[in-house]
Amino acid sequence: ADERSAAKWARAHGITVISIMFGEDNFLKNNYKSYQKMYEQDIIAVRPANITREFEHLLAKLIK
Repeated sequence: ADERSAAKWARAHGITVISIMFGEDNFLKNNYKSYQKMYEQDIIAVRPANITREFEHLLAKLIK
């Protein structure tokens, strides 16, 4: 609940919140819903080797 409130507060004040979740496939599958509940949007959920690529995609989306 604290993370969700903080993310909402930050967005309401013009701050972009990006959640980065990385790990093996099983970890991502088992924890994605929790991250989605906390952060609601702009979640990067990938294996460690793909973090840079996914961050670049999200950053390009946010800049547009």
